[in-house]
Amino acid sequence: MTDYRYVMGLLVQGLAYRQIESMAGCSHRAIARARRVLDDEQLSTTEQVAALSAEDLDRLFADGRRNVAGEFVPVDIDRVLTARLGRKKPPLKVLWSQYVKSEALPGARFYGYERFCQIVTEHVRVNDLTLPIAHVPGHTMQVDWAGTHMTVTDPITRAQAPVSVFVATLPFSGMVFAHGYLDEKQPAWCDGHRRAFEHFGGVTAVIV
Repeated sequence: MTDYRYVMGLLVQGLAYRQIESMAGCSHRAIARARRVLDDEQLSTTEQVAALSAEDLDRLFADGRRNVAGEFVPVDIDRVLTARLGRKKPPLKVLWSQYVKSEALPGARFYGYERFCQIVTEHVRVNDLTLPIAHVPGHTMQVDWAGTHMTVTDPITRAQAPVSVFVATLPFSGMVFAHGYLDEKQPAWCDGHRRAFEHFGGVTAVIV
């Protein structure tokens, strides 16, 4: 079924019908219907679309919207944002995997990962939950262990071992360095910094 809120959000952003058909998985007819509602209700911004209540959508799309509400399991945005505000921020992939394992009514479907990310991103943007940070060239290098582990496979025995990925980035330029280690102990941590400095060709004033 068509997610008309999502379709209207794409329309007010100026996307072409063909793009919306691919992104929302809906028909040209459904997009035209959403376009008529936008024109009739004089909605022209994503904020206005996001402000529509479930009752508004039921009224505007009487037959289709009610089915969507029962078919897709809603994303607990508050839970996602709370997790992302913690000291250890789980990747959206991890939060999505938790979402698809949550309880749901029989026959209900879960959003795919891409749509899950779009819902979270749109909520953050509409509610202005981001704070831009100004960076100075060469001043800061940000480092951490990546949240998701990788694996290395022995070409002879085929045995697999977990690999922790050390990541360093220069936030002004967006340059990234990554290197894998078999553990996260201090020697590996220090070696990752040394390799990052060599890769970037210098040392920053601050490491975060």
